[in-house]
Amino acid sequence: MTNLRIVKIKLLTIILSSLIIVLFKNWTLVIGLFVVSLLLSIKGVRMDKLVKRIFPLILIVISVIFFQIIFNYSVDLSTRISLGLISGLKIFTISLMVFLFTSTTSPSEIASVFSFLPSRVQLLVTMTLSLIPLVFEEAHKIQLVQNSRGNAKRRISLFGGFLPVIIPLLHQTLIRSEQLAQTMESRGFYEKS
Repeated sequence: MTNLRIVKIKLLTIILSSLIIVLFKNWTLVIGLFVVSLLLSIKGVRMDKLVKRIFPLILIVISVIFFQIIFNYSVDLSTRISLGLISGLKIFTISLMVFLFTSTTSPSEIASVFSFLPSRVQLLVTMTLSLIPLVFEEAHKIQLVQNSRGNAKRRISLFGGFLPVIIPLLHQTLIRSEQLAQTMESRGFYEKS
């Protein structure tokens, strides 16, 4: 089986699993897909990368449960908790599947799956998929620099550890995108249309 076919099967599996997760409210089905995606993530991805991905997801799941409990007055409390848990678990499962897919598949392989799209859209997909890991890497570097300057994460505030990283990260990302645009323009990419 060719590598491109494997990537197509992975992508189709993610799409179908995501549709099943979103459309069905069956606890056993969602928990089953969660366990499968977690086991595949543990087997296919380095543990430190997985832990880095899981921590923000746990915060999102807790937020979803909290918002369901606080703001969904149309049903009783036990149903709100149940809806919050299943919604959080759905988000967690889909995020794990996407993480597994992007961690085990190179951006060029993912872009080759979209070969039926126009060349500009293919370039957009390739650039996006290759720049996302760079942004995460840059955020990690900025966080290390902030910590070395004595700006350690504050455990009290949910966003206390992220605010000092956002502004420099946004600045670096804009500089990188401007450099990329200048490089593309100097190579005559925009004149080919």
